[in-house]
Amino acid sequence: MPKYILSFLLILLSFLPNPELAVGSVAGVSTRIAAFDPAPGETLGFYDKLYLEIDYETEIPLRFRLAGLRDGNEIEFGSMPSPATLHLSGDGETLAWLSFSTATRIDEVRVDVLDSDWNKIDQLGINMEIAWHSPSTPEMREPAPWVAELMRKDRHKQEFVFDPNPQKEESVYDFFFFLSAFTIPIYLFLQVHSLKFLRGRWRELSIVPIISVVPMFVFSLVGLGMDLRLWVMFMFRGMPLALLYLIVIWAVKISKDRKSAK
Repeated sequence: MPKYILSFLLILLSFLPNPELAVGSVAGVSTRIAAFDPAPGETLGFYDKLYLEIDYETEIPLRFRLAGLRDGNEIEFGSMPSPATLHLSGDGETLAWLSFSTATRIDEVRVDVLDSDWNKIDQLGINMEIAWHSPSTPEMREPAPWVAELMRKDRHKQEFVFDPNPQKEESVYDFFFFLSAFTIPIYLFLQVHSLKFLRGRWRELSIVPIISVVPMFVFSLVGLGMDLRLWVMFMFRGMPLALLYLIVIWAVKISKDRKSAK
């Protein structure tokens, strides 16, 4: 092949986008994933973070929300993405991260580009294998130098950014959190009440929630190699179900007692 043709091809290839870095563009908004840390194929400890540098040029305020995917499906359980804070119009770069509190393997990271009202306007995707496999690591992984620099810049920028709608996405999760916390004392009262006043078959049925709640409480104290926050999270998710079970038991019993009385 003549040298001038080879030189032309090399120049042409230099202008092609890096296949590892994602680029998105809509009217008035241009975004791209400029860097990531660690490299694909790494294994992280629970709560350790996968960092992404996102560069943007925009005419409107933006938010960035991360999600981990495996085989095209989003993994929500244990997912801990960075807050989707507001970035004002203009050009700049920001730091976003994704972490998991459970054993997880992903093969794709998706970045949803949102406007100030949490409406999705664009999406970036990058294929990379990352796994979270160990409950803890002897010491935290040292991120790349640009991570600390972007973290400092973001912290400084957010001090001067007013977010008119900061909690829209999180309000649903906050509702379920407080609902779960509210059910704990109600469940404990109803469980003691059931053991005290129910007899026979009804008493045996009322013991069923204890079979799951008591071991979970013991595991929360012992840990069994998992972070305490994980067991507490399981407790919060289990209490509403235990309370609902006892309510159904009492409803059925009261209904049967009324029919027998008639």
